[in-house]
Formats: sequence, structure tokens, C-alpha cells
Amino acid sequence: MANYFGKRPIFVFASLLLSVCFLWGAVATSFESLFWSNVIAAFAGSSTEAVGVAIVNVSIPKSVYLPDIGFKTPKIVPVSRS
Repeated sequence: MANYFGKRPIFVFASLLLSVCFLWGAVATSFESLFWSNVIAAFAGSSTEAVGVAIVNVSIPKSVYLPDIGFKTPKIVPVSRS
């Protein structure tokens, strides 16, 4: 779908759908309603993850962000060496 409609419109639609599903789950009055809001939110959330990575891969050259990944990650998350 992202190849046909474009990555950014799909990302925006999936983000809006995810937000609506979260609101739906917050006001759910039954378990069935909560269940289906979470099922639909799972598909919308996975779409935002996949399309978001595709947007970054197209927008930023790999030579810019790939060398910094291994260098900056240990500074963000300390690694215990035991």
C-alpha cells in the first residue's frame, strides 16, 4: 500500500487509526470492545513502525546514520560487562 499511496500518507493514516483505537480502548465498556480495539491497534502500530523505518531509509543516506549507531548506543544504554 505504501508503494501505491505513498509512505507518508500511510504513516499519517496509521497513526490516526492508532490514536482512535487507543481512545476506543479507553472508553470501552466490555471486554470484547477492548479486545477488538487492541487487535486493530496492533495492526496500526506495526504499520507505523514499518513505514517509519522505510521513510528514514529513503530520507537519510545510510552513510550518515549507520556509522553512528554502534558508537552512540553504548553511551545511551550502559552495557554491564560481567
